[in-house]
Amino acid sequence: MANSVAVISKLCHAERSRSPLIIPWFLAFDSAQADDHPARIFEPMSNITFEEFQAVDIRVGTIVSAKEFPEAKKPAYKLSLDLGSLGIKNSSAQITDLYTADELVGRQVICVVNFKPMKIAGFTSEILVLGAETETGIVLLDSDKTSPNGSVVA
Repeated sequence: MANSVAVISKLCHAERSRSPLIIPWFLAFDSAQADDHPARIFEPMSNITFEEFQAVDIRVGTIVSAKEFPEAKKPAYKLSLDLGSLGIKNSSAQITDLYTADELVGRQVICVVNFKPMKIAGFTSEILVLGAETETGIVLLDSDKTSPNGSVVA
């Protein structure tokens, strides 16, 4: 997982140099960066190679259930996503500032599917749902057109 996290972290930091508001929600689990919003600006990290980028499996998925996650340290939802041929995968997401559980169901999002699963307050989070940090909360990344679940983001 460390290699995937490092690649995603590099990608996110590199993207921040172009748009300072981009941050994945998983960085909020790092206590050094877990302060309340507003959006933070990070120094750009070193460039990555195309081969390093190819190691990150980014897919389109549809949220099929969203439930409050009161056991989490910070407000979060337990999400289940349909990823087509990859099946149903679970994720914990700290996106409660801008979304209700009901409005998340049926929404297509972009996620990283090749992280090693991790336990968060007893819940196994298998994938990383991507979002951009704004002054009001995390905004989910999505596509402007509907894609089949499990589609690879290229």
